[in-house]
Amino acid sequence: MSGTKQVKIILRLSVLVLATACSTGGGTRKNAPDWVNGVSSRYSNSLYLIGRGESATLDDAKDRARADLTKSIEVVVSEQTRDVQSFTRESKDGKVQEASQLDVTRAVQTRTDKVVRGIEIGDVWNDEKAHRFYALAVLNRHQVGSALRQTIDQLDAETQALVGKSSQESALLRKLALAKAALEAQLTREGLQRTLQVIDTTGQGIEPKYNIGRMRADTRELAGRIRMETKATGNLVDKLAPLVKGAVGEAGFVVDATPAEYVLTADLQLDEPGLREGWYWTKGSLNITVADAAGHAVGAKRWEIKASAQTQDMAQRRALDQLHGIMTRQLRETVIGFAGP
Repeated sequence: MSGTKQVKIILRLSVLVLATACSTGGGTRKNAPDWVNGVSSRYSNSLYLIGRGESATLDDAKDRARADLTKSIEVVVSEQTRDVQSFTRESKDGKVQEASQLDVTRAVQTRTDKVVRGIEIGDVWNDEKAHRFYALAVLNRHQVGSALRQTIDQLDAETQALVGKSSQESALLRKLALAKAALEAQLTREGLQRTLQVIDTTGQGIEPKYNIGRMRADTRELAGRIRMETKATGNLVDKLAPLVKGAVGEAGFVVDATPAEYVLTADLQLDEPGLREGWYWTKGSLNITVADAAGHAVGAKRWEIKASAQTQDMAQRRALDQLHGIMTRQLRETVIGFAGP
């Protein structure tokens, strides 16, 4: 065979090998399951939510498929978090004040996690030539939707019971605690409703029975009816007293109006700053107690205080700043929690 013919044969074989590689590689993947490149015939969109994952290992591909499916649900939880933060921010005298974070987001997250745990791996495929694994995650719309509807119905029933108890309650703090619990149930429900709208192909979910905006306004109105006397005891009373009054006012209660339905006492026990390794350390505790006008205890809570600085005055100031932060963020929910369901 001449040298020219050998070169032609080699070139033709090279072209054939190159064409074969292009047709069976990662580009078109003709032998791949339908869901790798498009819609799954086995897991139709009307019956399932799906997610796809690709990786060099099968376990990673499965994890990525689950994460892909979860994205839309996580967006719902993220939106609900913003709603809860909005609920805990109230406007007073033109200023925005921050109340403590409610447990609503945690409740929505917990219930949504149960939905996510229903995700299954419906299929996997190994592209041996490309050394890649593909996974398909699936979530049965009907099964998850039924569970969500059942939970929403339970929250509506819980809300109805709480609203009824609140309307019959005469003690204002207890009345407020029940109203707030009803609102939290509906905020949780709202998050699950959004999740259901993602799951439900109609996008409808279950129409809410309660107006959350109205419920928010009611809780603010109830808090504004509660008159609370404040007392400061222990160390640094001259600095503690105005902090307590300010925190009670920021919580939405009427401060030191007479006659008062409740008495809130803040007791601060703080050690003198001591020098250790070049730093002044101080520690102690803040104790908050609430009693009704008759002197009956409603509730009590204790927080540990610990601060350090390079001077005694600064260590004490940082302890007071810590105390102020605790009362600003947690006093409202703590006091209401004393009378909670």
